[in-house]
Amino acid sequence: MKNQGICVVTFPVGNSGATPLSNLADVLCNIYSNSYIISSKVFKEIYDNKKNGTNIITVDHRKSGNVIVRLINYCTTQINISWKLLKLSHNYDKCIFYLGGDGLIIPLLLCRLLNKRVFLCLGGSVSGVLKQNGDLLYPAYKITSYFCYALANKIILYSPRLINAWSLESYKSSTLIAHRHFLDFETFTVTTPFPDRPPPHRLHRPAERGEGRPALRRGPPCHPQRPPGPSRAHRRGRATEGLDRGLPAGRGAHRPR
Repeated sequence: MKNQGICVVTFPVGNSGATPLSNLADVLCNIYSNSYIISSKVFKEIYDNKKNGTNIITVDHRKSGNVIVRLINYCTTQINISWKLLKLSHNYDKCIFYLGGDGLIIPLLLCRLLNKRVFLCLGGSVSGVLKQNGDLLYPAYKITSYFCYALANKIILYSPRLINAWSLESYKSSTLIAHRHFLDFETFTVTTPFPDRPPPHRLHRPAERGEGRPALRRGPPCHPQRPPGPSRAHRRGRATEGLDRGLPAGRGAHRPR
């Protein structure tokens, strides 16, 4: 089968998801002549300025605070994405489910029925976030994600440690590790040449007098003090007391003849 093109499917992203999605679109447009991205209007407004030939199809999604309405809107969004994929089915033979793709069970199932190769690229664990937030839709999303893992041809992770962290041991045979990352050298660039940089400070500079830790004050002695003994005059009085009685007063005392 001739390589026709590729399609990237995401849940409608906001401003935070537009940057990684645009980076992926820049890579794919240099590899495939026909590349399609199904995402939100926000991404289209940001990425349309590049004019690199990538076809962007927008899908709307309505937000709600009610659990039942959220579930209905979520299913409606998936049906709209599936309809877009069905109309473009003759223009691509591979489909990448990217941001939020592990919950798009209806579009992913449609791609498998259309005999398309499906790659599930996981950039994060949505079910883990829902569980941490105590979301009521967490059980349904977790079950849906496991169905998506089983239907995907390949699961793409950026680290092998995520296999155990996200409980993907059962799908280890179909897991690929994308350990290479792309850097934007317009953002990560040298702003100050090395000769113009100030000298680094010494990490282990000896502390001068009066600096560093405060001087330790001498506290009370650890051993218990002895009770005060008799004074010298009192001891002298006890020594002479034996002489008056004609008894030996102790060591050093004179004995009567």
